[in-house]
Amino acid sequence: MRGQNTQGQLIKIPVQYIPPVTKWNSLIDANQYVLSFETVTTNLYHSTISTCEQQAFDDYHVNNWLSHKFLGKQLDGMKIFADRVSSLQKMKQDHQSLGEYLYDIELYYNLPDRDEDDY
Repeated sequence: MRGQNTQGQLIKIPVQYIPPVTKWNSLIDANQYVLSFETVTTNLYHSTISTCEQQAFDDYHVNNWLSHKFLGKQLDGMKIFADRVSSLQKMKQDHQSLGEYLYDIELYYNLPDRDEDDY
């Protein structure tokens, strides 16, 4: 039956490991690190979805759930960090060290309001 795993198999997904970094040389490096982490996570979502679409598993429920619940948010997060990297590179190109300061101000005033529970 479609959507039911009759073989009793588990879906095995290869996991990529990104070593943790605690110090960066610049804001661009920090944002590019986060963007690479988001890219790896998105690729894992895509590989899980493609595995669920294979004939051996044919689990469209998990595919639909991952696509609608997580993949959209993941792609939105990637776009945010890609935009941040791009704008920071343009600011630093035109204004050198003043660019990071301007970026900090722009980032500070464009952050969404957060409750104390979010921390």
